[in-house]
Amino acid sequence: MNWVSDILKHLTVSRSFVVAIFVTSGVLLFGRVHFPTVIKPLPDQWHIVASGALVFTSVLLLWWIVPAIWKTISKLYNGFAQRIGGLKLSGDEKSLLIAMGHLADEALDLRFINYKEVGLTKLEVLQLSKKLSRKGLVRINFMEENLLTLTQRGRERALKLHREESQQENA
Repeated sequence: MNWVSDILKHLTVSRSFVVAIFVTSGVLLFGRVHFPTVIKPLPDQWHIVASGALVFTSVLLLWWIVPAIWKTISKLYNGFAQRIGGLKLSGDEKSLLIAMGHLADEALDLRFINYKEVGLTKLEVLQLSKKLSRKGLVRINFMEENLLTLTQRGRERALKLHREESQQENA
């Protein structure tokens, strides 16, 4: 019975083969309805085989397609939520983005910030960085949460804030 598990393993890997079986069994079962002169009737003893192949391959195809669709929808939703959420920034979030914009392509290390001078606690800055990360503006280093870098959208937003800041100073 080891050969059955080998066949199932290869079927789960070979998607094109599964699609070919699905299409072939579907045509054998339902093709006669649309093309009665082209497709000959299926012998009675083969109906169960073709039906089983159609059901089995459709389940496999659904097993592959549903997670792919879910992943795509969630990616679109998260991107949309980041764009909408990234539009409004609090004053502290703007200040953090401006400070990170001065560093440009370097990482901001939260261990070297003078928190008394900033007027915030480290916990508040960590929370701000988490909010900016959810908005897609800041990337938190997965190995060290004290290291923050700007994403491409974050750089664009920081540049926009720098320009607004310089226009206010010139006015």
